[in-house]
Amino acid sequence: MARQLLDLGMLYMELQERDGFPWLVSTSAQAELGVHVGRRAAGNLDLLRYFAGHQGDWDVGAFPGVALGALWAGGTGWRPSPLIHRALGVDDVTAIIASDGPLSFLPDTGDRCIARDALLANVPGILTLDLRTFWRYREELAHLGVEVLRPSDLLDAYEQVWDPD
Repeated sequence: MARQLLDLGMLYMELQERDGFPWLVSTSAQAELGVHVGRRAAGNLDLLRYFAGHQGDWDVGAFPGVALGALWAGGTGWRPSPLIHRALGVDDVTAIIASDGPLSFLPDTGDRCIARDALLANVPGILTLDLRTFWRYREELAHLGVEVLRPSDLLDAYEQVWDPD
């Protein structure tokens, strides 16, 4: 966990000096982190809210293909395409996170909501420090088109772009 936090800090510092942060924060992610207690959880929630606060700085074209409204709707108040429902084998949004739905392999409803948001918003990856849930189920999520990344993975990918030698 320490390496992941250090790498997240490195990403933050480097990206702050460059073009900004390449991540989006869903309403569900904020709600999920908000259920944890303690000083460390409060610090993580503050950091997540900070990142979410900068989402307004991005131009709508910064994330082509991503349905930003889906991330902030929390799975309610909008209707995704019936083709998405059909592909997931459900009739409505609530069925996606049901205990017998397509994300039932994730044991926690909050985690299913985060994965649902990524799927419905067409977000290609989830950046996480949660190595017990998302990391454990990364192969199942990859089959649905969502890659799970740790901060170290994302930092490694950026370092190859920043310093290709």
